[in-house]
Amino acid sequence: MSETPPLALLLDIWEAACGLPPVQRDLAFLAARRPGSDRAELAGLPIGRRDALLIELYQAHYGAALEGLLTCGCGELLEVSIDLAALLETPHTPDAAWVSVAADGYRIDARLPDTTDLAAAATAGRIDADRGRAVLLQRLLRAWHQDTPISGDEAPDGLVQQALAALAESDPLAEVTMAVGCPNCASVVSARLDIGSHLWARIDADVHQGLREVAALTRAFHWGEAEILAMNDRRRRAYLELLG
Repeated sequence: MSETPPLALLLDIWEAACGLPPVQRDLAFLAARRPGSDRAELAGLPIGRRDALLIELYQAHYGAALEGLLTCGCGELLEVSIDLAALLETPHTPDAAWVSVAADGYRIDARLPDTTDLAAAATAGRIDADRGRAVLLQRLLRAWHQDTPISGDEAPDGLVQQALAALAESDPLAEVTMAVGCPNCASVVSARLDIGSHLWARIDADVHQGLREVAALTRAFHWGEAEILAMNDRRRRAYLELLG
């Protein structure tokens, strides 16, 4: 397991991401991972590539094992552990922007979603979940019938599902599923891995713990925040141990 990153670094990431909706928060994490990168360029990364970078950031700060809890329908809490290093070895083609499927005179070209697509769908989905999905499909799909352009909802639903399945196959990191068997009822519980939410939970918890430590040292020794953050974590912990 990697050591917890320096508090000053965590504070910078936390301040950049605090208060943002999840989709925009993930972009703030990417900016921390790739300083100097253009925000629009980061927003245009396919989701699988984006999440690979978030996994790398989590792994760099917290190690290659991600531990989580899932709740079974029977009420049992289930522990799940994910090997992030193995996930990053998953074969994928994140730069293949489009896939195409065709049948019965219809053709659909489908593009890998990016963060701007998810943001647009999330905004529409706050009003109506079906509307959110429709917005996402409208952004990702281009359809034709006998070489005449049509809207995605005019294409056969089976072909739309085939196009979406082809997208998922071309970029498996875009949707990683956690699954674990329940020893109580023998059912299998699964959930999508939201690496950005896990990363935020760790950073937010570590920052609040760190700020409590800063407050304790300030009260005890009357140092300013900048002085305390300038200490390495080992020295700061040593002073905290003196306080009992």
